[in-house]
Amino acid sequence: MSTYFTVVLVPSDASDIEACVAKTLERYGPNGDHPKWDFYQIGGRANRAVKGESYNPLVGFDWWNHKSLDENMVPVMELPEGLNCHAVVTLDGTWHDTDSGPDGTPGSQEWLPRMWRLMADHREHIAVGCQVHC
Repeated sequence: MSTYFTVVLVPSDASDIEACVAKTLERYGPNGDHPKWDFYQIGGRANRAVKGESYNPLVGFDWWNHKSLDENMVPVMELPEGLNCHAVVTLDGTWHDTDSGPDGTPGSQEWLPRMWRLMADHREHIAVGCQVHC
């Protein structure tokens, strides 16, 4: 079992951001056509990581009592420079990820530039930080 910091991109005009995150991640859930996780949580161990706070995915955390959308969403243009997530899910429902483990180390030199290109391509959207459990 592992947990991963994942950024889900949603439209800036979404009326229900949590529902948009759920719909975007649905195909990668246990009943989806490309399962990658068995459950996810907005924030979780990566709480406030999209706002620049550090996180340690190996430290225990009370998942169910730590979910604040306000603390875990930010316009893509305001993401902190040092952000390093394991996956980005774009508006078209595509899951982009690194081959890294849960310690936060990129699996390849190409991941961070690729991740930031994805963010630049979606700069008008909102980034929602989630912790997914596999």
